[in-house]
Amino acid sequence: MGGKFTIFVTTILLAAGMGLGWYFSSYKHFQDQIKQKEEEIQSINDQLEANKDIEDKIARQKGEKKKLVKQIENLRKWFGTREHIPEVLRVMELTSKKYGVKMKDIKFSPLIEYDGYSELPIEISFEGRYHKYGEFLAFVENRRIVNINGAVINITPRGNPQYNKETSKFDVLSLNISVSVKAYILHDQGGTGG
Repeated sequence: MGGKFTIFVTTILLAAGMGLGWYFSSYKHFQDQIKQKEEEIQSINDQLEANKDIEDKIARQKGEKKKLVKQIENLRKWFGTREHIPEVLRVMELTSKKYGVKMKDIKFSPLIEYDGYSELPIEISFEGRYHKYGEFLAFVENRRIVNINGAVINITPRGNPQYNKETSKFDVLSLNISVSVKAYILHDQGGTGG
């Protein structure tokens, strides 16, 4: 009976050895490959998740590009309409001379953009007599050459009084006036106006 038992144990040990050999030579190799493929899938999923951020970045950059293109178009329109600003100033100067008011200084502020138009704030200094300045200001405002937003008036005595036929009085004061005006630039039509 001892021989049969030995053969039985030997057969069991041989089968177990073959099973272990198969596990280490084939099954473990397949398990390692499956684990490696799962890691690759996870890596691809991570890359896809990272690409979502890239897609968002691309969408943001396209939006920024669109905004910059629009700004360039507005600047091109602005440069195209800059020729109208000297015309407005020329009309202001001719009108001031017509009314005996002297244009002294001009200061431009930065352009303010809105949908469809832009504002160009301008500060212009004048010198003249009270009544002449009033006539000039009324003409400019009525003709809508520019919109007048405000004014600072400084009064200085004249060394040489002048007789004003309209008021039958002597003008002894000269006004130094700084006027804040706005010229408007229409983007759709490229013109200026008040």
